[in-house]
Amino acid sequence: MPPYPLKNTVLLTINKALIEEITTKSGFKLYLSPEYNLEQNVSVTGKIASLPKSYEGNLSIGDEVAFSYKVVSDRTFPDTSNYFVPVAGGNTNVKLWKNSKQEILRMVAHQGVLDIFWVGTYFDSKGQFQYGTQGTESEVERWMTSNFTFGNCERFTFKHLVHIDGKDYWKCPIEYIFAKKEGKKIKSVGDRVICNFIDVSAKDLIKQVGEIHIPETALQIRYYDRGKVITGGEKIGVKKGNTISFDDKYCEKYELFGKEYFLIKEKRVVGQWINN
Repeated sequence: MPPYPLKNTVLLTINKALIEEITTKSGFKLYLSPEYNLEQNVSVTGKIASLPKSYEGNLSIGDEVAFSYKVVSDRTFPDTSNYFVPVAGGNTNVKLWKNSKQEILRMVAHQGVLDIFWVGTYFDSKGQFQYGTQGTESEVERWMTSNFTFGNCERFTFKHLVHIDGKDYWKCPIEYIFAKKEGKKIKSVGDRVICNFIDVSAKDLIKQVGEIHIPETALQIRYYDRGKVITGGEKIGVKKGNTISFDDKYCEKYELFGKEYFLIKEKRVVGQWINN
């Protein structure tokens, strides 16, 4: 018997909340310590165990769905802790940490002329920028660890985990669910457009940078400001197969049912590529 429905909240069952191993294409297994970078090692798929009574959408009990990292990665920490702890996010180009005082550390990747550089910033409890630095990823990380104290994720509780009749369920706001599985395909059920990555050979785009000659077979470029639509976007006139454009800082990267995708909210889509 399914658990009693909650108001405006879906209850999910998740096979394994933390991802502790990955399998390569060749079948080789790698084992992880998910607590080290927990927000990037949480499950984002599960099954619906209960729906709100007032729900009138196209989800049903038993559906296998994809949802925000936040369902599992949102945690609560002791109010007395001054340690910075990771904050979940789908964008791998942005890293966030927060402490109980609501102070924030942020690392953001930017594309330079030849390579990516990182910018680290500190914001006080009022959200005001105080100071920062920039450099390589390791240089910015060293600046952070030498100036701030970080927690070790040992003292926390999962914010959305509940126990009902001896079973574990995860509370999930409706807006956190963005896709469901239909056979071997996925279908968008929220406000996100789900896209495949677009990778192109760099040989026709880059021949020479300054005095550096680049071999034609040496590079492949992945676009982060566009993607090929798999599902979603009907409300804004987007169809499957369209190539849409968006600001890369708003895109999210998720691995759903064994494959990686770009996700972008409909309101963040800025146009379509007619010839690409």
